[in-house]
Amino acid sequence: MTAPTDSHLRSPWLLLVLSFGAGATDAFAFLSLGGIFTANMTGNLVLVGLVGREEYLDTLVGAAIAIAVFFVVLLAGFRYVHTSTATPTRSTTVLLALAAAIQVGTFAAWWILDNPPAEVVIDVLVALSASAMALQTVVARTSAVGGGLSTTFVTGTMVNVVDDLAQGKTEYLALRLGAIAALVAGSFAGAVSILLAPGLGPLVSAATGCIALGLVVRR
Repeated sequence: MTAPTDSHLRSPWLLLVLSFGAGATDAFAFLSLGGIFTANMTGNLVLVGLVGREEYLDTLVGAAIAIAVFFVVLLAGFRYVHTSTATPTRSTTVLLALAAAIQVGTFAAWWILDNPPAEVVIDVLVALSASAMALQTVVARTSAVGGGLSTTFVTGTMVNVVDDLAQGKTEYLALRLGAIAALVAGSFAGAVSILLAPGLGPLVSAATGCIALGLVVRR
């Protein structure tokens, strides 16, 4: 596929917004959907192996659903980007529009069904949230900024920061540090919103998804 040239794919702001949204989404998932993650799949893989805990079976089911859905949607998203004849702007808009719609739908379902919903509904919400995060991950990884940046987990980003420092490189240092800070800020904002109003749990992530879509459409 030809390297993206559209201006929004060279903008760091979109990646920072996506990082913030990933933090908020994981805060909602962990605090309200059974102690699992829908953005950070590394955390879910660890949870799968933590046997002997109370409610392990419920955690296992939730983590397995999140991992499976994330993988399938991620694969579909990358195949779409790499095989589509659409412009990078068009592809990004489609992916972010789908992600935003899913996040708004998740918020609406959470609000209507009230907290806490039935276990089967939680599993559906986990799947929806993981789908949105997978779509946003595709957008971030195919960005032209720094050759792509992961916004749903930061261990790799932290390694890149240290590697760059060791080599004396600073070209993408601010962006990578900003992505890490944005993830933490997003998780904080998501947690605070849940503490203040549990019924508004996914509001921050839904609003952030819409803002990310707006950034692309506006450009």
